Amino acid sequence: MKRSPEIGRIIAYFFIIVSPVAIFIAINFKTQGPFLVKIADGSALLAFAIFTMQFVLSARLQWIERPFGLDRIFRFHKLMAIVAASLLLVHPVMVAAGDEEFGWSLLFSFRLPWAVLLGKATLFTVMVTAIVGLCRRIFKIEFQKWLLSHNALAILILIAGFVHGSIVGPDLKNHVLRGYMVFALKPVSEIFCVLVHIGAKLEIAY
Repeated sequence: MKRSPEIGRIIAYFFIIVSPVAIFIAINFKTQGPFLVKIADGSALLAFAIFTMQFVLSARLQWIERPFGLDRIFRFHKLMAIVAASLLLVHPVMVAAGDEEFGWSLLFSFRLPWAVLLGKATLFTVMVTAIVGLCRRIFKIEFQKWLLSHNALAILILIAGFVHGSIVGPDLKNHVLRGYMVFALKPVSEIFCVLVHIGAKLEIAY
């Protein structure tokens, strides 16, 4: 019984990040198209949902923090950032392997549609943000300066990823899934980003 608050919050978290992928599967997996590309789109969509929920994890909300403790929440935050970044690294490789139009040139060429180049730039920004976040103390970056740039880049990543997926991939072209991501996930991330800026007054052992 003592573990029920934790279990409920864990179930809610995973339901939120998995639900857009479930919608994507229900809508797209019976349609024609390379299977590897569908897997790649699903991995990117899952990463997008994880990145969105990162703001919730870092907002220091008592309802979330109380059952676990701040230290465990931020360790989980780091872990899920690594998971999301890994999913995004897999995404372009699987798209290139399954795409019949551009193939492996998607990875190495810059003579591509602008929305594809936006995806490349977004992935690069994700990797830089993740590395700096994990190695902040090594780089001796002041916490408040890092927090401001980290959250600004995170919002930029979400917006750029949403634009990229809406134009290039079939996942966010569907009105049902796009509506879910716009009206359920993106406002959550932006609201909690503001809360982080307001509430993070003390440096956290991060």
